[in-house]
Formats: sequence, C-alpha cells, structure tokens
Amino acid sequence: MDHEERNRTILLFRKLSEGDEKALTAIYDSFSSSIARYLLRLDGMDTYLLDVVKAELLETLWNKREYFTGQDAPISLMMGMVHKIALYRLREREKHTVSIATVIYKESNLHADDLLLSKEYEEELKKAIALLPPQEQRIFNYKYVEQLSNDEIASLLNISRQTVKNTSSRASQKIKEWLGLASVLTIIEIIKSL
Repeated sequence: MDHEERNRTILLFRKLSEGDEKALTAIYDSFSSSIARYLLRLDGMDTYLLDVVKAELLETLWNKREYFTGQDAPISLMMGMVHKIALYRLREREKHTVSIATVIYKESNLHADDLLLSKEYEEELKKAIALLPPQEQRIFNYKYVEQLSNDEIASLLNISRQTVKNTSSRASQKIKEWLGLASVLTIIEIIKSL
C-alpha cells in the first residue's frame, strides 16, 4: 500500500467515523478481495461465510465507527473484526472447532495485499509490545514469540510460574486493547506464516 493509498484509506475511515455511509461502502469495496482471500483460507469459503461476514462486518463497522476516530491502523482493526465474526460463525455452525493459533493461512502462497496487511499487523504489534513495561515485554516475547512454557520462563527469569502466567495475561490483554479487536495470536500467526 503506497502512501497515497494509505492516506485515502485513513480518510475513508475518518469519514466513516463521522457518519458517512458512502465511506462505509467504499471501505468494503476497497478490501473485499482481501477479505474474501482471508475467508478462503479459513474455510475453503462457501458463499454462506462470505455473505454473513460481509453483512455483519458492514453492521459492525457502522455501529462501532467511533472506534476509528484517530486510528493509525484502521485496516488492522477492521481485519480483527473480520476474524472474530468469521470464527464466531464457523463455531456457530459447528462446522469446525477452530483454534485461533492454527486457523490462519492454510496456504503458504500469499498475495501482495496479504503481505502488506501482515506487515502492517507486525508493525502494530511491535509498537504495542514496545509500550509494555520491560518485564511484560520480556515475558510476552518469551511466551508468544519464542514459545517457551511458563515453567521455562519462570526458571529463566527466577520468578514464580504464577507471576509468569499473570504477567503474560496482563501483557496480552493490554496489547489486545491497544490493537483494537485484533487478536494477538492472530497477528503472531500471520507474521510466522511469512
């Protein structure tokens, strides 16, 4: 996504936050192919999931449009919404028992849009991690990036297992709040798939 396109996207989300219905349509039209590719990787995409996600996403974007006021990464927030809606619908249909950690990108061949989106996710995640206090940063990285167990982290840092558990949970929650509705595990899995 070049600078001009990024500015256009941010402007559309700003207009959406101000109540512009045309901006809502323009946003969906701009990202519908990326959303469809994402859903294809989740479910092999039948039209049900695409139709349901589109309808719910448009409704959610409209109802939560104030969330986009001043957002630097509105695409991440929107794709987090897509992810949550899709997982909810898949679970609701009892078609799948979906694990957030294994659901992302069944295929390894990524399109250019996917690469750009994952780079945006990665940048936002790095910014969010940098906002954490040093101890939370260390524990978060050990647990989610290096995938060490709580026991391994406790031994490494000379702290209790419960402290590791509490600190990683607190750090994860902060990052989820800072990134909007996007799942931390989703972002990590997208980055790892590259």
